[in-house]
Amino acid sequence: MAKKNRVVAGDYAGRKIKIKFYHRICFCRAFHDPVFVDETTVKSYTIMGQETSKSIMDILCRGLIGKILFGPIGLLIGCLTSKNRVITTISLEFNNGDRSMIEVDKKIYKILTRKLYR
Repeated sequence: MAKKNRVVAGDYAGRKIKIKFYHRICFCRAFHDPVFVDETTVKSYTIMGQETSKSIMDILCRGLIGKILFGPIGLLIGCLTSKNRVITTISLEFNNGDRSMIEVDKKIYKILTRKLYR
């Protein structure tokens, strides 16, 4: 399973991706200056793909609660209604020539595409 909200390859590999200062996205690392990602710093971006998965703990918890409340039918419904996790892989090219591949969750993906849309 992919690690979400991280730079996985490229110039800023290993940095965490966070939301700061009025929905500004940045690559952060302790004792380093943050690299902000917006329309002024990014030259282009490409969506490489999306990975969808379900959490085993979410399935088990929902199934258990469904079984307690509604019996065997609740167990089935609880397991089937578990939420999907979506991780999106994006390639970024910055104005200064740096390139990075990032993996983000749905929340950061929405903010990032709004910020980078011109």
